[in-house]
Amino acid sequence: MGVKAKSKVHVRPPQVFVNFRGDELRENFVNQLVRALRKGEINVFIDVHELKGRTLKTRFTRIQNSRIALAIFSKRYCESEWCLDELAMMYKQMNEGKLVVIPIFYNVTANDVKRACNPGRVADVNGEEKEFTTLFKKMKEKHANDPQKINRWEVALKSVTERIGLSTEVYGKTLVKTIVVEVRRHLGICP
Repeated sequence: MGVKAKSKVHVRPPQVFVNFRGDELRENFVNQLVRALRKGEINVFIDVHELKGRTLKTRFTRIQNSRIALAIFSKRYCESEWCLDELAMMYKQMNEGKLVVIPIFYNVTANDVKRACNPGRVADVNGEEKEFTTLFKKMKEKHANDPQKINRWEVALKSVTERIGLSTEVYGKTLVKTIVVEVRRHLGICP
């Protein structure tokens, strides 16, 4: 009688989706973050792994298949319609209790992001408009014929920034490590 070979089932850990402005952050911060997440045994998805030629709907599926999403807000975040569309989908999933969204503020503050959604308060305490706000205004002008889309973006930005987040302002050089710890905590992975 032969011995049956036991098949080892490999279960892929829950996925973490990373939403960020590629041109601005991919080569430095996001690459460091992805390496650290993988080293921490976390299954992470970023757009560079997507097959070219696929539609944005494919990325929505990636969001839907994730347990956690990291929304990394940066000065040029609002230059990207894709970032904003992904954020709106993340908000929808979060609102349905299917996704934990952790806001990360990279060289911007939560207030910078909130001000961009509040037409009456776009200036900071010095009376200056921040780059994040300026770029969001331009994106809204570009899509002025689609008020529903603009509303989805604004609702998502406001809601996500009302969550407890992490920032370069508070964590500085330890931000990547802090994000990994927080993601592992949400996934129930022991330190």
